[in-house]
Amino acid sequence: MTGTGRHIPTGRHTRTPPTIPRLPEGRHARYADACNILVPDPGESRHKLVVLRRHGEEVGRNFDEIEKTSLIESDLGPDRQSAADVIANLRAQADEGIEHVIVNMPDVHDLRYIETFGREIIPAVAELVPA
Repeated sequence: MTGTGRHIPTGRHTRTPPTIPRLPEGRHARYADACNILVPDPGESRHKLVVLRRHGEEVGRNFDEIEKTSLIESDLGPDRQSAADVIANLRAQADEGIEHVIVNMPDVHDLRYIETFGREIIPAVAELVPA
């Protein structure tokens, strides 16, 4: 596209939209921009990332270009998880190489749990760096 405005010449412009990040699974993972590990057990994220790296090497995919995410549950209700439990889980995910965590909160309608998350958990894990 080219043109000139009334006051400012615009020159040549292209309107290429940015690509949409992809999160495919299985044999299509070579095209992935991210991976998401669902509710991992201890050690599971590390293992799955080792597998992802190996598969990436087989198809020439740079492992460092793939965003590593996981989904965990934060159930801070009575007789469930404590803030310390959630913090330990988030630290374990970072230690296993997870860069971003998606947190499912079953009782999100109860603002006490969100307040606890914001007051106790976020400050405790804000500086975590993936291994």
